[in-house]
Amino acid sequence: LGTTLRIGDGDFDDFTSNWYKAVGIGLSITIAVQIAWAALPPLFAGAVKLIMMPLVGKKKKTQDAMNQVYKLPDFNLALRLAQTMNVLFCTIMYSSSMPILLYIGALYCLVAYWADKVCLLRLSARPPAFTQETIIGAIKLFPLAALLHCLLAFWMLGNQNVFPSDFFTDATEQHYIDRYMSGSNAKRYEQIMYNGVPTGDLESFQWYIEARIQDGFRRAAVGEAILIGMILAYYAAYLFYYVFGAHLIACMRTCWLCFHSKDGKKMSTITDETYTQAVQEMIQSGMIHSYELKSNHRYDLAYTAISELEQRHLNEQSAAVGPPVAIPQPSPVVVVVQQQQPQKQ
Repeated sequence: LGTTLRIGDGDFDDFTSNWYKAVGIGLSITIAVQIAWAALPPLFAGAVKLIMMPLVGKKKKTQDAMNQVYKLPDFNLALRLAQTMNVLFCTIMYSSSMPILLYIGALYCLVAYWADKVCLLRLSARPPAFTQETIIGAIKLFPLAALLHCLLAFWMLGNQNVFPSDFFTDATEQHYIDRYMSGSNAKRYEQIMYNGVPTGDLESFQWYIEARIQDGFRRAAVGEAILIGMILAYYAAYLFYYVFGAHLIACMRTCWLCFHSKDGKKMSTITDETYTQAVQEMIQSGMIHSYELKSNHRYDLAYTAISELEQRHLNEQSAAVGPPVAIPQPSPVVVVVQQQQPQKQ
């Protein structure tokens, strides 16, 4: 995998000052170029399309050919979302040691917003009915961008050759000096930290990684270490809830109903009710009360798509004989349960 991805084949073994001169400046310029690259081509292509419509349309002989001339291009949502996520992720990841990327990213968001708005509303064909799932899925990736930002900031700001800083306590500093900068380790520390790890020396490389990790707990980067712990805790809690959350909630709900009364009835009384008597309570609590597709909120998108296809099919069949047939929208199930009065003896 390392050979395929060419890991370790670069000219820099760390985020040194030469890295910022060679790679950091190039990265900033590349992201800045994306501002013009994202806005100008769609606007230019749309403007040319509008100008050429009346000129080219006069030469067409059929209605279908003229329709193709006057048809606006589709708005490529997938491409624009990918470009925007690429710029935002690069900006967030490297902005800790290159703050100018924050201004470039903000300018990109401003230009991209207005460019996409003009292209979508004025220079593109009417798009299909997209749902919010695509954008929500992209937004859910930003905690990962925050984690990558903290990891890179922890490593970048801990580099004492570029961002020198002190330890929080004298005891921590003394432990660091005794471990890496005293006795025979002083010469080794100077050689490795300033000249790099010798090729193939795994022991020195491990020693270098340990020293760099401890450098991350200095004043310049200790805040990033705290944020890394918080984000990892968030992901651990989210993963635990995603795997076991539904089962734990169902178990806790069952235990609660077993040991507490509800509306004067015990659990045994509730479970003895018929479906007709319990359906209203099931609907109010959000439980699935039917095997029909429309009754399960997880399949709302699928049911809507099937209904639209059926509506379109019926409209095509009835177009020649009359107005389109409208399919009534599904309505929530409402069951009226009438309580029977006890008969007098």
